[in-house]
Amino acid sequence: MFSVRQLVMMLFLSRVSRAIDDQLGLGVFYRVSFKSVDDLLGLLSRVYSGRLVIVLDEFTYWVRYSSRVLGELQYFIDYILSSTKFIIVVYSSLVGVMYGSVLGYGSPLYGRMILGVLKNF
Repeated sequence: MFSVRQLVMMLFLSRVSRAIDDQLGLGVFYRVSFKSVDDLLGLLSRVYSGRLVIVLDEFTYWVRYSSRVLGELQYFIDYILSSTKFIIVVYSSLVGVMYGSVLGYGSPLYGRMILGVLKNF
């Protein structure tokens, strides 16, 4: 049995994996059921060696459903990202939440991001 939070995370990861297959034409991700962000990004780093910009839109909403995504992304950044040609862009319209929960001192991502705030974008 799954909790609502687990189901939301699985649904999100399923949508992301389908989008990856659609965009990159790898034909791998639609067959895999991912349980974590680092699993998905880890497989992507093994099957795709090109330059890639990964954009995580409205990231704070994702964090609200599952705060573990911060630790999973931290793992990917710390141990895998440097061996890829990937760039990860994380943004949200909830700037205060980004500063507090995502980039703040207590967050697993603290010190791992370059922060920029765009106005009138």
